Amino acid sequence: MRVAVIDMGTNVYNLLLADVVPGAWNRVHEMKQPARLGDGGLRSGTLSLRAFDAASEAMDRLTAQLAAWGGAERVYALATSAVREAENGLDFAEFIEEKYHIPIEVISGDREAVLIYKGIREGVLLKEEPVLMLDIGGGSNEFIIADAEMIYWKHSFPLGMARLLEQFKPGDPITSKEAKRVRSYLNQEMNVLWQALERYTITTLVGSSGSFDTYRSLLTGATKEKKPSYLIELSAFAELYHRLLHATAAERMAMKGMTPVRVDFIVLAAILTNLVIEKAGITKMIQCSYSLKEGVMCELAESYKTC
Repeated sequence: MRVAVIDMGTNVYNLLLADVVPGAWNRVHEMKQPARLGDGGLRSGTLSLRAFDAASEAMDRLTAQLAAWGGAERVYALATSAVREAENGLDFAEFIEEKYHIPIEVISGDREAVLIYKGIREGVLLKEEPVLMLDIGGGSNEFIIADAEMIYWKHSFPLGMARLLEQFKPGDPITSKEAKRVRSYLNQEMNVLWQALERYTITTLVGSSGSFDTYRSLLTGATKEKKPSYLIELSAFAELYHRLLHATAAERMAMKGMTPVRVDFIVLAAILTNLVIEKAGITKMIQCSYSLKEGVMCELAESYKTC
């Protein structure tokens, strides 16, 4: 069965088209489209008219491309943090459903974390020892402590990069004082993560898609990943971290491998990543290109297998 999954993130909509059979799925095409649901603000608790327009523009392009690929027998669309946290989130979902005739599932943070875990498990060879998984989003960040067999702990923090950018409004480039303020805020708000890490021996961080894809492309100069995972040397990330903190938006845009949609958010993402590395005592970091949408495909393949 040919299936399309649309991950309706806060900053980017991701479309994955795949052939799904019992127990397996095969990627056919994929496409990313900026959505910027944070345009107009997220702190108000409602999605603005600009957000509705941005979502419509993204869906116009994704559905047109899906039609050009021959369509799909089933289309699954999942809305995440920006929609689930908004007072008018259900109105937004109904608007998209009526306009594009695609049912929208507004998923919880816990559900998002589970799908991210299943996606990462498809792209990284996990073993018996638990690792810390992180998906940095525009509206929320999902942390999962898990191994190849099970999830031990998970949490979704409404501390996505679009929210942080709106809250802190850093300069260009960010100042040392501003960076310290962001770090201090994150450190305080993620106390439950630091407490969870005290219960497990964690040395490996697996970063899912998004910002971690950008780290990889900035370090390798390649925007197309042939393999779903990549070992990011911590020394290389440390150098990249300092480059990003001292670069203006124009300088970041000019960096080879930079993804335009990440230019405004990558500095805050790097601050978060660096904080986690230091607080968790990480000695190994892996980038994984798979995330929520691959997790959905994995679940579908397994469900067809048991039918």
